[in-house]
Amino acid sequence: MSYGKLVFGVLLVGVGGILLATHLGYVPAATGPWLLQYWPVLLVAVGLALLANAIQSPFLGWVAVIAIIGGLAYGAWWAHEHGAPSRPTVETLFNLDRPPVQSLTLRTRTLGGIFTLEEGGTARSLRVEVIGAGDKAAERPLYTPTKVGALLEWPSPGTPGTRVLEAPLGARLHVHAPDRMPVRLESRCRFSTARVDLAQMRPDRCAFDAVASNVRLDLRGPARPTAVRVKGFLATMEVLLPASGPVRIEFTSRLTTSSLPEDFMEHVNGRGKNTKAKIWTSEGPGTPLLIRIDGPLMYLKVTRETAKAV
Repeated sequence: MSYGKLVFGVLLVGVGGILLATHLGYVPAATGPWLLQYWPVLLVAVGLALLANAIQSPFLGWVAVIAIIGGLAYGAWWAHEHGAPSRPTVETLFNLDRPPVQSLTLRTRTLGGIFTLEEGGTARSLRVEVIGAGDKAAERPLYTPTKVGALLEWPSPGTPGTRVLEAPLGARLHVHAPDRMPVRLESRCRFSTARVDLAQMRPDRCAFDAVASNVRLDLRGPARPTAVRVKGFLATMEVLLPASGPVRIEFTSRLTTSSLPEDFMEHVNGRGKNTKAKIWTSEGPGTPLLIRIDGPLMYLKVTRETAKAV
């Protein structure tokens, strides 16, 4: 018996079960990031499984399997009974009038966490909330204003403990920007969730680097970006669009799936090194919005806003 394969299968079933229970609301949403803090246990279990294969010891193999099952079950039960541990929240407010800021660029990174961007009213201020960073230096983003615009980076470059993991594990970042603010977004997500609402803003360009993550982008407002670029692997991208408007969707890999409105048409491509794998377009007046999906095992869902009756 290959205990390595058995442990790997049990791990997939267990993690999938916890993610499903979290999605259905049976356990708190923070259960996954909380359990990720104990990832060294997985290394011990996998090591025991490999050792069991090497010395042909069923005892060590079953110890590894039981360790994974018991750890996942205990973690889910504890989170269900006691709730995920409360995490500190740090809120920072930036005045966009001192000095005057005409546009905003966001660069964010999350690992097993959540990133949200939404409108914060008409006040000329930028409100940022960081939850569960676990590091005093990572609790506050880096804000750099210039004469043209401002740059907000989180976590700030060079923050201790973030060079390897890219971001504090399981931390949440919530950004509230003013209405009609020109925004450029660069977001990197690893095993994370991103909820970006740009319906009341003036988006310029949006770029996502998503691996095993879920991204939701709301572009149903009067202004829209020139391009939305998504690269990564094993990620889900949902884009909300107005009831009408030209759109061009490019997939660079054939190992992708999509769910598109009825007004989109697929185009047949020739064969060549630089040929896009799949192209879908929706006609309409004006310059089309480019949505480019770069990477395998990606899923794109596009939803049109329901047209209002006249």
